Amino acid sequence: ILMGVSPQFRNSLRGFAIAITLVEELLKNQEAHNGREVEAGWVLEDNQPLISLLKQFGFSASKTFRLYLKKL
Repeated sequence: ILMGVSPQFRNSLRGFAIAITLVEELLKNQEAHNGREVEAGWVLEDNQPLISLLKQFGFSASKTFRLYLKKL
């Protein structure tokens, strides 16, 4: 499942409420289907608002991927 908040709502109270609702619904569906884990993969390390939100729901980082750019 791919989820996100529209750029017009990012860094706003409305955007935060949307993100909370998305995570709550994801966890509710996981529980309804007897899921054991939920992974929030590919969260950029500079996306502190989402990282903070996920930590409040008990998520923790299990691996880190880094992207590098080099002009050829």
